[in-house]
Amino acid sequence: MKSAMVRVFVSTLFYSGALNAFQTRTRQNFVKKVPQVPQVFPFGVLLYHRVNSDADPYFPGISTEVFDAQMRYLARHYRVLSLGEIFRRIESGVEIEPYTIAITFDDGYRDNLTCAHPILRKYRLPATLFVSTGYIGSDGAIWNDQVSWAFKHTNRKDFTLEIANQHLALRLGSESDRLRSLSLVLERLKGVSDFEKTCIVDTVVAELNGKKPRHGKLMLSWGELRQMVKEGWEIGSHTVNHVILTRVKTAVVRDELRESKETLQRELGRPISLFAYPNGKQMDFDLSIKDLLRLAGYKAAVTTLDGLNDANTDLFEIRRRSPWESYLPSFATKLLYLYRKETSNPHGQMFQGRCFYETQR
Repeated sequence: MKSAMVRVFVSTLFYSGALNAFQTRTRQNFVKKVPQVPQVFPFGVLLYHRVNSDADPYFPGISTEVFDAQMRYLARHYRVLSLGEIFRRIESGVEIEPYTIAITFDDGYRDNLTCAHPILRKYRLPATLFVSTGYIGSDGAIWNDQVSWAFKHTNRKDFTLEIANQHLALRLGSESDRLRSLSLVLERLKGVSDFEKTCIVDTVVAELNGKKPRHGKLMLSWGELRQMVKEGWEIGSHTVNHVILTRVKTAVVRDELRESKETLQRELGRPISLFAYPNGKQMDFDLSIKDLLRLAGYKAAVTTLDGLNDANTDLFEIRRRSPWESYLPSFATKLLYLYRKETSNPHGQMFQGRCFYETQR
């Protein structure tokens, strides 16, 4: 009942034009209420992984139809810049306008080229792709996709798995059982060391199916990635093996940061300065890892922490939002609410803007 009422509410806002009118009015208020010097208004970053119309619950993604609608809306109502361009503007003192947003993708799935790329080109929108180099040009898959494949293709009715000294009794009798069990296993695996995770993933694949997973052309090839770069995509590093950096030794972190950067620069023929933390929650990076990123030559890193960013945001802790809403009015309303909430102070006053000369002291 509550969900239906919310849908009616956001539909009314969206289709009546009230949402657009409110955004236009607040944009004008931003400009009027700040000093006539360059400002860094709060900017958003969206995070996508897969875009296709497979509707496969084991490998969730945004449908091409939903992605097209979201991009069309952003092109009409937001200032869409590449992530690197936003950072260059901050560094050089060029204004970040109200309602600026960047579009990013993680991992390196091939459907970013086959499904997302044509839509981005249609609306002339830039995007940034963070690549796990160890999977580019291979028939392998990131650990979570290996586990998902095993759960999808098993004939087992139940399974007991030990993770971090806990025994999980998993029900696999129906698809809903398998999906619930899969979600639990994926979440638990994020908390163990990379070595332990690899061992458990191998066990899951062997026990649930026993065959070598067949992922087809799941990930991009190097030729396809070079094509995307030529056609305007910005590329960043997402490590080599998609390891969660706080779950491995410091020497491994150094290697993952250095090797992924060097490989991308060699294969693409351009400098790489942006990084995305695998998983990207607060526990997945720390001060020491941010220091290692700086030493490796990176200039900024993105997380999966929700929210907007401004001139005071740590460039190695950029926030991103995952837009899972399939209903466009919900997507538009939630996005505008986020900008409205984070551009108002606790007393309800409009964001007054942050000047470059203030933030560079």
